Amino acid sequence: MNKAFYTLCTYIYGAFSFVVHPVKVNGRENMPLDGKAILCANHQSFQDPLLLATYVKRKMHFMAKKELFKVKLFAKVLSALGAFPVARGQNDLGAIRTSFKLLSEDKALGIFPEGTRFSDGEMHEAKNGVAMIALRTGAKVIPAYIVGNYKPFKRMTLNIGKSVDLTDLGGKCDSKSIQIASERIREAMIKLS
Repeated sequence: MNKAFYTLCTYIYGAFSFVVHPVKVNGRENMPLDGKAILCANHQSFQDPLLLATYVKRKMHFMAKKELFKVKLFAKVLSALGAFPVARGQNDLGAIRTSFKLLSEDKALGIFPEGTRFSDGEMHEAKNGVAMIALRTGAKVIPAYIVGNYKPFKRMTLNIGKSVDLTDLGGKCDSKSIQIASERIREAMIKLS
């Protein structure tokens, strides 16, 4: 991640969104400023990572579909922003290892549990990857929900919730625990919609 470039992009996007679709943030204090954390949000637009990076005020590393890294220039920009590729619809061990490494360094990840964009404003089924990563690393899971559709001159809202409690699962990473954790994360996100 190139921190100066990341910061520049968030300032540019912040100025753009201030004019085009102002963003109100509720619960910003729920995102820890340090320590390993995973911010989980619904995904409706290519702008979602920029919105989160700009308004959460903590540098985050986002998973991005590997197809975006095929164009060298775009791959360099994404990498400078701290993004890393993930093969959707597969158990991408490379992306999982990268997630573990970043979290072991007390960094923050931004992950969209739905796995792809949906523009209907609904929260769709969450993939189990976020739950598995959280259980394996002990990272805090912070639910978030982006309300609005990025239409010009319409207000957007970013709701950030309190950390999802997974402690009763005892760090177990079996399929039942992963499913329970995944559903809790999804429910916490829906409550913010």
